[in-house]
Amino acid sequence: MSELEALHFLRPAWLLGVPVILLLGFWAGWRQRAERLWRGRIAPHLLAHLVVRPVRHILPGPRAWLVSLVSLACLALAGPSWQREAPAFAEDKGALVIVLDLAPSMNANDLAPTRLIRAKQKLGELLALRQNARTGLVVFAETAHRVMPLTDDPGVLKTYLDTMDTGLMPTKAASSQRLANALSLADTLLVNEEGAGSVLVVSDAHDFGKLDRLNENTLFWLFGDGDKNQAILSRLSYITATLEDADVNAVHTRIEQELSNAAERDDSRRWRDGGSDLLFPLLLIAALGFRRGWSVRW
Repeated sequence: MSELEALHFLRPAWLLGVPVILLLGFWAGWRQRAERLWRGRIAPHLLAHLVVRPVRHILPGPRAWLVSLVSLACLALAGPSWQREAPAFAEDKGALVIVLDLAPSMNANDLAPTRLIRAKQKLGELLALRQNARTGLVVFAETAHRVMPLTDDPGVLKTYLDTMDTGLMPTKAASSQRLANALSLADTLLVNEEGAGSVLVVSDAHDFGKLDRLNENTLFWLFGDGDKNQAILSRLSYITATLEDADVNAVHTRIEQELSNAAERDDSRRWRDGGSDLLFPLLLIAALGFRRGWSVRW
């Protein structure tokens, strides 16, 4: 949702003061016109020639100043809001579950030295960017296993990550639900998280098996060509691994953006009162009223 679409007022009754002060301003200006003040005292055919018209200035006069000040004050009191407040005691970064593919195809050396070693190096760089954000680890091949629950200690997680190898996985018949099971296990790590969470699948997309559905918070980081199954890849939100660090930065940015979008979709958060943002403009307009000779007659 864009900020313009989300704009609303927390106390809209105060907006009624805007047309009221505008009408009062126009009424006061009409009431103090020279033609009206001298009507009945001077003959009409003489009055038109005796009235001295004031010189019009570009800068607003006292009445326009007061109308602007009160109108802006009513707008501030109405509580304009276009974004939600961050929850109390919330962490700056949301939780992330890394789902690492340990299938034998990850031993391919098209990304030297191997896809898996390159993936672990890249994940180490990603953990450094996320600093102390909560991160968990799930691995899968034919079966899925939880290695590390969500932790804010990147050093412990990296220690476990460095030991991951395709030889650690049990040898079983290939499952058509292997990725689905891994994603389901990742969701169990996020179920108790108060804030938004995201899932990062690190794989070569060699054989994902049967994919019934994918959550909006799932991002794929692909190492290698996989099986070049465009029918599967077209359904994925993915970033391709490179030899430089551009993909690490892109993955980090996408994760942060998804967490931000998920937070915006959280209807439980309070709307932020933007009336305080108008305090400085109000003070500037009020300061203009301290001018010699300025007065407003109603």
